[in-house]
Amino acid sequence: MKGPVVSTVVLLLLLLSAGQTAMAQKQGKALIDSMLVELPAMKDDTVKVKALQRVSNAYRSMDTDEGIRYGHLCVELAEKLGNRASLAACHNCLGNNHKARSDYPKALDAYERARSLYEDLGQRRPLAVILMNIGTVYRALQRPEKALEFYDRSFAIAKETDNLQLQGQLLGNKGVIYFAQEKWEEQRKVSEQALVIFESINDVSNTAWIVSNLADGRAMSGDLESALVYQEKAIGLYQQVGDLLGIAGTYGNMGSVHAELAEAETDPAERKRHFEAAISYLQKAEVLQRQLGDLDYLKDVFNNLSEIYVKTGDHKLALDAYRAYVQLKDSVHSLEVQESIANLETRRALEVRDKEIIIQQLKKRTELIYMSGGVAILLLIVVFAIIGYRRQKASNRLLNVEKQKSEDLLHNILPEETAKELKDKGHSDARLMDQVTVLFTDFKGFTAMSEQLSPKQLVKDLHECFSQFDHICEKHGIEKIKTIGDAYMAAGGLPTPNSTHATDVVKAALEMAQVVEEGKAKKIAAGLPYFEIRIGVHTGPVVAGIVGIKKFQYDIWGDTVNTASRMESSGEVGRVNISQATYELVKDQFTCEFRGEVEAKGKGKMGMWFAS
Repeated sequence: MKGPVVSTVVLLLLLLSAGQTAMAQKQGKALIDSMLVELPAMKDDTVKVKALQRVSNAYRSMDTDEGIRYGHLCVELAEKLGNRASLAACHNCLGNNHKARSDYPKALDAYERARSLYEDLGQRRPLAVILMNIGTVYRALQRPEKALEFYDRSFAIAKETDNLQLQGQLLGNKGVIYFAQEKWEEQRKVSEQALVIFESINDVSNTAWIVSNLADGRAMSGDLESALVYQEKAIGLYQQVGDLLGIAGTYGNMGSVHAELAEAETDPAERKRHFEAAISYLQKAEVLQRQLGDLDYLKDVFNNLSEIYVKTGDHKLALDAYRAYVQLKDSVHSLEVQESIANLETRRALEVRDKEIIIQQLKKRTELIYMSGGVAILLLIVVFAIIGYRRQKASNRLLNVEKQKSEDLLHNILPEETAKELKDKGHSDARLMDQVTVLFTDFKGFTAMSEQLSPKQLVKDLHECFSQFDHICEKHGIEKIKTIGDAYMAAGGLPTPNSTHATDVVKAALEMAQVVEEGKAKKIAAGLPYFEIRIGVHTGPVVAGIVGIKKFQYDIWGDTVNTASRMESSGEVGRVNISQATYELVKDQFTCEFRGEVEAKGKGKMGMWFAS
């Protein structure tokens, strides 16, 4: 198989790293094994409850099934002993394991049980930890405002109880949210505050985490060289504490930074060096993540490798890496995909759940008052029950409405066949399409025109033009792929292959050119700025599928796409420029004017025709 060769030195480093990984896992397993040996001989008391807690939490990063099993044993024993503080701690263990396996509804249930117990007991210090854990679940559920609310509540208690470590963790978690929101200055500020705290208490593990977060912030804000410095520091810290997942993740991030440096590099030798470094770091990450069994991170490694191989021209390795990415994504994220399909429904369900918790708390307090206060409270219980019932009915109606909106939106952004597959299977497989015809359009002088029109008028004109393009695509049975600024991309022959794709696309291209020409005439008559368009068409194989787990987008990849783009950029205003591959399929249906061998950027000389 063609591709970069891993040097002997790199291979030795990978084997050494893998050996360190195995050693660290053996040490962790030995600690669990020692506790499991002691458990059968223990009496059913609080000492055994604490041992079960340690086992459950230890399994969280190794085997969540076992972690959950021991968490339930912990809950059963704590309930048997009637020890509410221990019961709360056991529910926290369950929440940690459910969170580790991304089962967020169960994690929230467990954490809410722990929170209720700690609030009743007045135990502020562990309550702060639970509030942070709940916030982290909401962060994973893409609800940053809810996550920040719980983090702030936790931070207030952490300051009140002088819990420096928790304060640092909360500041670090807020930094993660600000990072996702691209608030780089806020992310840097809270991360540096967290760094000061963790360094002051000599917490190397969390220091490594914060340094890694600072590296990510620098990378995303464009300071790539500083990002590499922070990443090197993070690697050293993670190695001190044997955090192999952290090492693997940082290797992956270093690969991404080197890839970005390569993209920005104009010197061919430096560009090659950065790409080779990117591949090397990603391969190191792949070795560690395979050993750790972390398929979620592993899929990202293959996704990044696929993009790099495309940029270095190794399309065979790019396709292999992309297929590996798709397979891993399907196996790891089927549940997340299903949640994303009904994203509005999921969020609404969580809101309903939050309201139900409040109602249950109010009912509980009402019952306590009733025990000491009289029959009048019974009326309040009835009122609350009616309110709860009405809210539930209203929420159910809203859920149905939002679900229908989600389905309508899904059909609007994905091909019908792909949307059906996504709903039926929970995922959609990427496919290699042997022959499709790709169309690109681009407006000439768009930048100059944008300086003459107000943003509102510019968007209005663009919307009107692209709306007509959408109708043309629908008319000829071709699939709109996406718009990129003032460019429009569509393809024929997918997701269901057909034999007329080339003819369909050329017909559509000619109609698009006519639409723009008519619009130009009207604008000239009115003395207004106007659009002019170039259109390019090429036929060949592509990989087609869905990218992302949020904001789905049906997209296509491959050299065919790049060549179609070159047909557009090498064409002339008002004309439909087609490649030789397309010409061979449509020459009997259209008048085609041979242009000769035309230089196409990055492709060399190619035969081109104007179709009419």
